[in-house]
Amino acid sequence: MNEDKFSQQIILLQQHLVILHKYLLAIDSSPLQALILQQIVLATAAFEDFCFVLEDLLVAHEELSQSNERLAAMESDRQDMNQSRQFQVQYSKQRLQLLNEQLRATVEALAKSDRALENKNHDWLVVNEHLQSAIAQIKTTADSLEARNEDLQIKSEQLDTSNEELRLITEKLRLSSNQVNQANAFLKSIFTSLPGGIAVLNQQLNIQIWNPQAEDLWGLRSDEVQGQPFLNLKIGLPVEQLRQPIQSCLTGLEYHEETLDAINRRGRTIQCKVTCMPLFILKKDIQGVIVLMQELHSAMPIL
Repeated sequence: MNEDKFSQQIILLQQHLVILHKYLLAIDSSPLQALILQQIVLATAAFEDFCFVLEDLLVAHEELSQSNERLAAMESDRQDMNQSRQFQVQYSKQRLQLLNEQLRATVEALAKSDRALENKNHDWLVVNEHLQSAIAQIKTTADSLEARNEDLQIKSEQLDTSNEELRLITEKLRLSSNQVNQANAFLKSIFTSLPGGIAVLNQQLNIQIWNPQAEDLWGLRSDEVQGQPFLNLKIGLPVEQLRQPIQSCLTGLEYHEETLDAINRRGRTIQCKVTCMPLFILKKDIQGVIVLMQELHSAMPIL
């Protein structure tokens, strides 16, 4: 601001000198005036040179001021840059601190995850060991089952063979049963055709066959005496007297005949001819006794 005022005053002084120079030229010349005018002109020229130098100095001063302003601006920019850098550094430090904290938290989380994974891995190892043990047990069981299956297959084959044999035996038994039934029917027809009553006894003297003539003679049905001891019958025949003959037939005596007094189912006294014969199987083994009972004549009824 002071530099601008100084320049204005110099310009104003130059204008006054020009005006003064014009006035002097307009005055009549004299040697003194000429000398004064010459000195004024020289002074004016010198002042003009001084003004030029002063202008150069002012220009240089202005340039220096501009340079100072630029330097000040640069210093301000530098300070701003330093502040910006400091802010960036501080922000970077804060960001780095935050990242460090996040990294530390991440490391801790990873450590926890690693411990959890180790525990999980241990659990999986334990489960794997249990599975291996279970697989081994299953394999052992499978081998045992396979061996048992083979045994069962062999037994099944044996059972099939046994079943086939049983089927053949059953068929033979059926044929034999048919033959026995036929033989029993034939024997029954024979025993029915005989004139007297017949009792077939086994080795224990239990009644096996009791024909219709015996039913008619003594009044007991076949189903009543079937399987009963013959010597315990409560009939009109004195069966106790036949104990010895029957025992003799079982021991090998082939034939015994005896006539006993008896009472038939009608209460009439009769003479009963009793014949005891051993029951042979293929003429070798004695299987029982055949007792033939025949009525000989009638007597007066007992009162």
